[in-house]
Amino acid sequence: MNKVGLISYWLVCLYVISQLALMNEWLIFVDLLSLTTVLAPTIAAWFIRNNSPASDRVTLCVKVCWLSGGLMFVYGLISLLSNFHNDAIAMAAGLSVALIPIIYAMMISLLLAPFTFYSCHSVAGKQVD
Repeated sequence: MNKVGLISYWLVCLYVISQLALMNEWLIFVDLLSLTTVLAPTIAAWFIRNNSPASDRVTLCVKVCWLSGGLMFVYGLISLLSNFHNDAIAMAAGLSVALIPIIYAMMISLLLAPFTFYSCHSVAGKQVD
């Protein structure tokens, strides 16, 4: 993998993420419960397969990231709908908070995408008996 290309990819991704966050108040994107619920299982998934190649471990991390982000999103929707009292403003605010774990999963997947797709490409290029 080209290291200059990878570093430039990460810089472009971080620039895009920072511009999206700075278009509005950046504090609306900070939710520590959602961040830990998405990030902790993702980091823990790295250590599940110690003898596997790094590309397989990254692919597992991305899958776990989406599962934990989806789980937290569903939890947020259930919490929102169980406390719904015909208040559209409160429902919109609750829905935006429920979507934050999905945004975190997208950001992590975006940053790990070169390793994930590199893994798929290297497996597809191998001779299968």
